[in-house]
Amino acid sequence: MGFKKLSIYFIIISVFIFSFNYSLCFANSYEKQTSKLLLKKAKLLLKQKKTAKAYKLLKEKEALFAGDINYDYILAMAAIDSNELSHATFIFERILTVKPNFAGARLDMARAYFMMGNHLRAKTEFEIVISLNPPSLAKKTVKKYLKIINHLLTIKKHDFSGFVQISSGYNNNINNSTDNNTIYVPALDLNMLLSATNIKQGDYFVNPAAYGLYKYRFNRDISSYFGIYANSRTHLDKDDFNSTGINIRTGFNFKCENGTFGIGLTEGIVTLDNDTNQKNTGVELNW
Repeated sequence: MGFKKLSIYFIIISVFIFSFNYSLCFANSYEKQTSKLLLKKAKLLLKQKKTAKAYKLLKEKEALFAGDINYDYILAMAAIDSNELSHATFIFERILTVKPNFAGARLDMARAYFMMGNHLRAKTEFEIVISLNPPSLAKKTVKKYLKIINHLLTIKKHDFSGFVQISSGYNNNINNSTDNNTIYVPALDLNMLLSATNIKQGDYFVNPAAYGLYKYRFNRDISSYFGIYANSRTHLDKDDFNSTGINIRTGFNFKCENGTFGIGLTEGIVTLDNDTNQKNTGVELNW
């Protein structure tokens, strides 16, 4: 009796194991068939330049097929063509974890990093591709990218910029005064006569100006600057109102992830008829 029960248990377990294996094989076969059909449809969409549709189609099945190198590679390529560069690099990393010597995937990942503006990472990946001894055409493409990147990464230590300009015209009130020759003084209850320099006057003028800026870059993220702006206004007849101005600025710029932050000092002086009229000192911040 015990032997019969044991035999029954053995048969039940055998049937269960057989059914489970069969179901697993069937599921794997179905999954492979589904994957083939999916990739075939995606390749057709890519060929038709319908990259967004191909990317959407493949991405919807990522949870199911992620880890399949063929699927991952086509999804990554569709992501690049759809400008989903961050997702593309993530997928390429997944591929290269399993197959580190897959030169094609590494080349396309380097290309994605280049398009993202991450030139240092792109350079590293392109150099790895070269070390894998790819076909001559691929090697030629990589060298072109490396040449561009090396140019972009070259730090220009010194930089000069500036401008010169000149303007001319007529100002009908060069001394910013009233056109009346008297002014009422309430405290004295009388009208006082104004001097000629305090009455509205007009004259022709010439106004040259120049600006120069020098920048020194310590590295790609930190630079200093020194700038000077000078201008003058010369009148044809009323030279008592001739003026000059000089403004100097200096400081540092710091490049960060969201832009460039700058902090500096400014110093300026304005003269009127060759005498100092005003001075200014300040702090400047820019973003």
